[in-house]
Amino acid sequence: MLSFSLTTGDGNDQPTDTRIRKVQVTSSLLADYRFQALQESNQDLIHTILENRDMFMEEIRSRVDILQKTTESSLLNVVARINERIPSNQEIEVAVQRSALDSLYFASSSQRYEEVAEAHRSTFEWIFKADQQHGAHWSNFPEWLQSGNGLYWLMGKHTSFFVVGPPDMTSTYSRSSSGIAIEQRSLLGIFRSILHQNLSKYPQQVELILPREYDLVYKRQAFRQDVPDIRWTVATLQSAFEKLIESATQRRLCLFIDGLDEYEGDHTAMARFLTKLGKHEHVEICISSRPLFEFENVFRSCPTLRLQDLTRSDISIYVKDRLGASERWTVLYGQQPDHARKLIEDAVKMANGVFLWVKLVLNSLIKGLDLDDDFEDLLKRLRRLPRGLEELYSHMLKTIDPPFYLEEAAMFFEILRTARQGQRMAMIEIGGDEWSGGVMSLATLALADRKTSNY
Repeated sequence: MLSFSLTTGDGNDQPTDTRIRKVQVTSSLLADYRFQALQESNQDLIHTILENRDMFMEEIRSRVDILQKTTESSLLNVVARINERIPSNQEIEVAVQRSALDSLYFASSSQRYEEVAEAHRSTFEWIFKADQQHGAHWSNFPEWLQSGNGLYWLMGKHTSFFVVGPPDMTSTYSRSSSGIAIEQRSLLGIFRSILHQNLSKYPQQVELILPREYDLVYKRQAFRQDVPDIRWTVATLQSAFEKLIESATQRRLCLFIDGLDEYEGDHTAMARFLTKLGKHEHVEICISSRPLFEFENVFRSCPTLRLQDLTRSDISIYVKDRLGASERWTVLYGQQPDHARKLIEDAVKMANGVFLWVKLVLNSLIKGLDLDDDFEDLLKRLRRLPRGLEELYSHMLKTIDPPFYLEEAAMFFEILRTARQGQRMAMIEIGGDEWSGGVMSLATLALADRKTSNY
């Protein structure tokens, strides 16, 4: 079929066959009886539309495009507002992990660690050496660290031992009965502290270790609702702790727990629980405590070190260095070296391996040196001091000078005693969680000591 174009008056070129079809359609419509029945004005309107149908169609298309773009823009705005209100999966995941870690943390969890003084020079280095010394038998600690598993028990008199290993393999829990919050001396405290340390390094494990708490917080975070406080129980944390041990099979896990004898609970049950955990091939647990009967029964087959049998040379170094820092001691030592060596020997012997005792005793000896004491006076000071820590504390209280300070000391002890009773009652009432008030701080005691002018 041949096709050619005609030029219309409006400047549009259309094929002849197309124009012919349009004319035929228009003629057919105009000839229809229904069209003829319409009023003349309506006929004119239809006729105009038919004549200008291309223009009308273009206008309709244009308006449809505008409507479509407006609708798309509105939908995009709605979606953007929804996205602003609903966080992404990654945001929810991070928020859930942070919430779980915050609930495990308690303010005094690192208090003991922060209070442990740096070791005196050249002391305790022997523990990382394989050779035996001092004529005392002890299980090889470096060998146990490198290739052993199970428990290693460091026992000693009123001693504190703290080891920090590589950050990707160790967790530490350190406590002391003096001035430390109750949660640090509880089973809850042990679990929360160690779980917090490990999950802080591996937050992606929160869902595996704490599934119920993870689901609870996730649902709240997804709709930006307030997250309820998580109340931890011993049963929940013990289950989580066991999951942590079982899930760490691809890496070695080394736990250091200090002062287990200060744990407020069933010592035998706790010792057996730790022994059970230590049976996993990838788990090592180093424990320090006093040699309580309960621990001796459970840990009798474990690698062991008796600390006071091995610290004599360390204490000797410490005594010599502290006394040697006094100018008065240097003078006395130069005049009577035999007396000086005798005093050092007596102090080391009376310490019986207990660093804290000799530290307190040296405070008294150095005070004597500052008062210009001679060797006779220093020996009197040393021999009048009780050999036991409890007796030494009692002696220190009785010799407070001036005497009226004793009344203020009694007031502070009463404040602390009352505060601890309040902590215990609060823990019972809220199901084992720590007291929100935490440990009595120095600031609190300072406020308690403030004097008023209205006497």
